[in-house]
Amino acid sequence: MGAVARELGSRHKYLSILVADPVQCLNYGCEKLKRNLVRENGNMAAALLRYNGGGNASYPNEVLARMEHYK
Repeated sequence: MGAVARELGSRHKYLSILVADPVQCLNYGCEKLKRNLVRENGNMAAALLRYNGGGNASYPNEVLARMEHYK
């Protein structure tokens, strides 16, 4: 999360303080996903794969399968 915060412009001197703040973490995570969606032209599966670093090819399907529970 610290690398993402830096990528998105965080100026916190100590990232350990930042990652202990759930609101800040959610804000950075949402911003990262939003940027991925723009980069992938709205393709949620591709954006999620990029969000997760591409290490688990089934990650987008796992996330999307759970979306029904949150509608």
